[in-house]
Amino acid sequence: MLAFRKPTFVATAICSLLVGIAAPVSAKRSPPKFVEPVTVAGVTFSAPGWPIGIVIATDAASNRELWRQRIYAIR
Repeated sequence: MLAFRKPTFVATAICSLLVGIAAPVSAKRSPPKFVEPVTVAGVTFSAPGWPIGIVIATDAASNRELWRQRIYAIR
């Protein structure tokens, strides 16, 4: 039969609990990296940090939004 030392058992239990709590926190996604806007033929294409997964096309001269398209969705 195994004999457990109480302090060792308690320390192991606490460490296991902390690892179990910390694991879901470290699994979160990091924010997207900044992407420089690209201008082609007078249209500027950008991917803003928020909302995520959107590309926006704007007129480079007037800065008027022409369209926006969701590329992907995060669930």
